[in-house]
Amino acid sequence: MNFRPAHWLAPLLYSGRARIIAGVMLLFALMMAAVVADMLRRQQEFMEQQLAQQGAGLARTLAVSAPSWLLSNDVNGLTDLVGSLAATPNLHLAMILDTDGRVRASSDETLFNLVLDDEQSRRLLAAPPGSRQIWHDAMVDSMAEIAAGGRTIGHTRVILSALPVEAELQQITRSGGRYILIAIVLGGIVSWFVVRTLTRRLARLSDAADRIAAGQLEVEVPDDPGRDEVARLTRDFAQMALRVATAQRDLRQQIDAATAELRRRKEEAEAANAAKSRFLAAASHDLRQPMHALGLFTSRLSRMPLDHEARGVARYIETSVSALQDLLDTLLDISRIDAGLVVAKPATFLLNDLLARLQFDLAETAQRKGLRLRLRTGGNLSVHSDAVLLERILLNLLGNALRYTQRGGVLLACRRRGNRVRVEVWDTGIGIPAASQRAIFDEYVQLDNPERDRSKGLGLGLSICRRLAHLLDTSLQLRSNPGRGSVFCLDLPLAEMTEPAGEALLAMDLGRDSGGRLHGAVLIIDDDPLVLASTSGLVASWGCQTFAGPSVADAISECDRAGVRPDMAICDYRLRGLENGISSALTLRHRFGNNIPVLLISGDLSEDLQREAARNRLVLLSKPLKPARLRSLLQSLLAAEE
Repeated sequence: MNFRPAHWLAPLLYSGRARIIAGVMLLFALMMAAVVADMLRRQQEFMEQQLAQQGAGLARTLAVSAPSWLLSNDVNGLTDLVGSLAATPNLHLAMILDTDGRVRASSDETLFNLVLDDEQSRRLLAAPPGSRQIWHDAMVDSMAEIAAGGRTIGHTRVILSALPVEAELQQITRSGGRYILIAIVLGGIVSWFVVRTLTRRLARLSDAADRIAAGQLEVEVPDDPGRDEVARLTRDFAQMALRVATAQRDLRQQIDAATAELRRRKEEAEAANAAKSRFLAAASHDLRQPMHALGLFTSRLSRMPLDHEARGVARYIETSVSALQDLLDTLLDISRIDAGLVVAKPATFLLNDLLARLQFDLAETAQRKGLRLRLRTGGNLSVHSDAVLLERILLNLLGNALRYTQRGGVLLACRRRGNRVRVEVWDTGIGIPAASQRAIFDEYVQLDNPERDRSKGLGLGLSICRRLAHLLDTSLQLRSNPGRGSVFCLDLPLAEMTEPAGEALLAMDLGRDSGGRLHGAVLIIDDDPLVLASTSGLVASWGCQTFAGPSVADAISECDRAGVRPDMAICDYRLRGLENGISSALTLRHRFGNNIPVLLISGDLSEDLQREAARNRLVLLSKPLKPARLRSLLQSLLAAEE
């Protein structure tokens, strides 16, 4: 609860005059309190010393007089001897004890003939002779030896009360308190007269400062003819007020000009950002189009009857095209991340389906290198994350693992850890030294590529993975042993799958490519002649009947002329005019039925496009598309249509 003083008390608490007076009064009070405390301490020490000397003296006096009475066991004589101390001021108890600690005489008759073995008695007996004195319970307890014939025959014990001493000290304390109050009052009176003159002139300055703070910059500060510090402060304040008024006018003009400039630059930045977004989206499509066509042409070339030399050249072309596709994907990805165009849009999905699809997509790559690509899952797990960003991270990690592993294999695994799911990529590759494990996440860092072999990438993959993991609100962790392999892992929030995922068609089980000829009619729509020719030729080489056109109307006309209903369709997303892949897919389903499978291909998988494709039950893939994956999709979709 905040303390809020009454309205009449606030000026006293917050004014400078009140604070100065309070400070002087406090100083006087502290000085007087220090004097009183020192006097009290000295008086206490003196009185306690006097009381201790008195107790020790009485104990020795009894000890000198008691030997003959104690030797003769004359209890009456010992009692009279103790009784002689009855009139002693502050006396609490006087006793004579034999060597066994038995009370032979005492001012308290109830203690007669008792053996004293309490804590105070043991402490006194344990002390060296001549210094047997202790303080306890506001009393000083003194003991002296009774000696006869050079030996100790008993002890005297005198206990004096310190209560009178404490009472006198309390009286001194009360008197000191009165002196402190008098000092506070005197200090307040003196300081009030001293401060009054000073604060009267400062109040005029304060009033002028309040008006300036309220916005009245044209304030006339009263002149002070004095020659002291306050007078100089008044003159300096008047000059400052004049300069502030002038600077305020200039500053307002500068702010108006700067605001207009900032508004203009903000509009330019927003326009540049929008243009950058449009450029990257267009570049993703326009750059990937020829790469997509080249990959399809290369795949078709490898299926043609060639001699040994030509087949070797075809393999080199295919390898180069694959490396070029990977480099292009990496550069476009890092550009979109740097531009701030990649935003995580979490949703709940089945993790097992995504991992199975990754295993299938990379199985051929692993097989060509003679490696085993295994998948291990800890049950049917669902997570809440962005499936597209997660797939990109794992694709990069698996690609690196396969690239730098020469023998053994790669394991893609997931397991539950409390309310999280840990996804791991294991390999039996070269491993990463501990000194380099932080550096590999930097851009353009490659440990095992001193010759800068571009088939091993640009060194951006792990940097992209780290940035994407940050967007997913997780971190990418690494454990590695040089020569034995590495494991990359990240944790995702566990979720419960309450309804089918919106990306069910993206996560479909592709199965294994049978390797035989495909059968079915495939309608192909793409406004790029190269892509249209390469896709149509490659699909036809797999055994399918193809009907191709730059628009949905042209492709449907081809089917109508042949009198064939297509079994499925492949549509590019970006088409000429107002038409796009989704509208073309809807047109095809309106014409040939809602069950016709449609494969949508785009060079820019934006979040909006992914949601729209999932809502319309379209299989969405990114360019450039691997021919092996395209064939597997066709095989699965045509089999599902049958």
